[in-house]
Amino acid sequence: MGPEPDFRETPPPTDESERQAVRMKASRWYSYFTNKKLYAQRVHNYCQHTLGFSKKEMQAIKKCPDWKLYMGQKGHFFVRMTERGWNFEEQSINESHAYLKECMEEGKEILKKNKEKKDLKPKPPVISPQERTRRKVLNTIVGDWDSMVVDKWMEGEFDKKNIQFPVYSLFQMHGLKGGPAINMFKEHVQFEYDNVKGAYEKTDEQLVEGYSHIKKGDQRKMLDFMDKIFEECERVRDAQRNQRMRTKTPKARDKQVEKLNYLKDSEEYKIASINPVLIPGSNYIWMYNVKQRKLTEFMTSSSNGFEVRGSTLYNWEEGRVTTLRKPDEILPQILNKTVKQIDKIWDGLTTKIGKPTGRINKDCVILRRELWKN
Repeated sequence: MGPEPDFRETPPPTDESERQAVRMKASRWYSYFTNKKLYAQRVHNYCQHTLGFSKKEMQAIKKCPDWKLYMGQKGHFFVRMTERGWNFEEQSINESHAYLKECMEEGKEILKKNKEKKDLKPKPPVISPQERTRRKVLNTIVGDWDSMVVDKWMEGEFDKKNIQFPVYSLFQMHGLKGGPAINMFKEHVQFEYDNVKGAYEKTDEQLVEGYSHIKKGDQRKMLDFMDKIFEECERVRDAQRNQRMRTKTPKARDKQVEKLNYLKDSEEYKIASINPVLIPGSNYIWMYNVKQRKLTEFMTSSSNGFEVRGSTLYNWEEGRVTTLRKPDEILPQILNKTVKQIDKIWDGLTTKIGKPTGRINKDCVILRRELWKN
């Protein structure tokens, strides 16, 4: 069969008989080497970029069966031969363009029929979130209540030691969250509670008769048990509310310290600050105010460590500050000793130890930071 026909460098013959022979040979080549998806895509591209089909027209022709685009002389063969340099007569060009537009119109009809089928297809019923919750409550915890509690009562068992209904665990196990689920379950239990209470207090003759097979003392046990269930439901509500409370996400470290005022280094004491981005998340920090000659230490046991806002250190639990009489002796030890050894250094200081404010200013050198170690 040879390579794919190409007439871009060698123009097709002008003699009609030779021209027909070359064209038939090219037609056989494309019939033999058929790539359905590629051929259909070439036609789509031609319709879009050469014929200028609109977006809706392109959607339509893509619905036309691919075989109509790659079989025959008016679809892919015409498009590809044009790309490869074959000069079709004006009549052939018009016929091919008309054919492609017919394919597009057929695709429109297919789209229309598909839409009609879709419109006729019954839509699934829309279940509201409330109804979905109600069904879930009925199929889970209400069923548990009936089997674990009500069935026991019907069997004559009223001792709370022999009836277990872990409300919190069941809500977690079934994934029941939010006030609506809790309220629906409480309403189900409340219905039983009102009936038992009407019989117990004799406010309704029909209820008294309906619960006459249950002793009054056992009715009291039923009411007490349900009162406890109501209390546990409120505990579940409180627990879920606490879980939903969102804690404020701390800013990125570089954002926290971008406005921090501090002293980068001190030639007098031969000390330099660490990179301030190391402060957020740390559990220990030591600073020295060169102007006031004050050493400051902060500590927090929080897993989130310190937080910086502006020029103030937050989330610290313990802190101490003192004036150094001999900073040249103490500062090197602060830089090199362990946390426990630094504690002993503090114990040996004779100057008054106070509580810091958390403020960091332009005279403070950030000496060191450490992470919490258990």
